[in-house]
Amino acid sequence: MMLNPVQTPEQAVIDRQHLVGLARYLGRLPARRERVIRMHYGIGCEPMTLREIGKSMGITGSAVNAIEWKALRTLRRIMLKEFYPKKHALESAQRTAQHRIQVERDKENAIAAQKRHEAEQEARWLERQRAQNWGHRPADPPPERPRFIGKSFEQQARECRAMEAMLQAQWRATHPPIVKRDWLFVASEAA
Repeated sequence: MMLNPVQTPEQAVIDRQHLVGLARYLGRLPARRERVIRMHYGIGCEPMTLREIGKSMGITGSAVNAIEWKALRTLRRIMLKEFYPKKHALESAQRTAQHRIQVERDKENAIAAQKRHEAEQEARWLERQRAQNWGHRPADPPPERPRFIGKSFEQQARECRAMEAMLQAQWRATHPPIVKRDWLFVASEAA
């Protein structure tokens, strides 16, 4: 905002006061944001386009636009806080509430993903058991399934290995070993 040389002294004083007040708020911004605002709106210099500002700063016009948007948002919050404290408090409370809602949604999504993962693990475990126990009788009770809720991956893996070892031992105890004789598979009589 350049001072107009063809204006009344009263208008010049008002413009000067606006510049002083604006400079006070711009001083609260980070240096880069303050520079972009000053260059774009011509505060202390000629107004420049975003592309021109980007060339002088060595960045793209869209990056300058993002910096300007953040600077204006920050200025708005600073001014709201100073001139309208109740409105600022209301907006701040709304942002906090929205953040809490998002955190709760993220927690729910994480819990749902964990449950899906546990269900997939259990399904894979059952599939491995069916593949290993292809000969077990339907009258046999189904093997106990491990529960993975609230356990670390190492604990889950340890429990799976222990369960598999126990089931293999039960299988060996109830089924005779299979040996290869003359291209035929025959159950050995030794067991």
